[in-house]
Amino acid sequence: MAYINGNLALERRQEEQSKARPAKRPSKPTAPAPRKNALPRQDKLLYLFAIVVGVAVALTVLFRYAQIYGMNVQLQNIEAKIEKLQAENVQLKREVMNLQDPNRIQQKAKEFGLSLPQDKQVAHVAPDGAAGQPQKSGR
Repeated sequence: MAYINGNLALERRQEEQSKARPAKRPSKPTAPAPRKNALPRQDKLLYLFAIVVGVAVALTVLFRYAQIYGMNVQLQNIEAKIEKLQAENVQLKREVMNLQDPNRIQQKAKEFGLSLPQDKQVAHVAPDGAAGQPQKSGR
């Protein structure tokens, strides 16, 4: 066979290798070898510990996220109450301004039969407790 580079050369090498090998003798059937543990006990315990720690960390993170969510809900409720109270506060301030209007006060006083005091109806009280005596003032 003169053809060297190609399929014939490969076939030739395979033929030579198969001739060089002796034929296998049928061996006695043997029992399967006892299987050794793939991992030693210490490694198994280490992996188990790592898994337990990982699960604990994951549960802690989830618990914290649940707490954060709860706090956000509370914060939104409080903010809604604040907005409601601020609106009520603005309304009450307007009502106070209307009630403090001097024209309204005079009108209510006239309705109840009240009038402004005369000069003789005003009594001045001295700081030392002498009542009923007119006091000289620079006003």
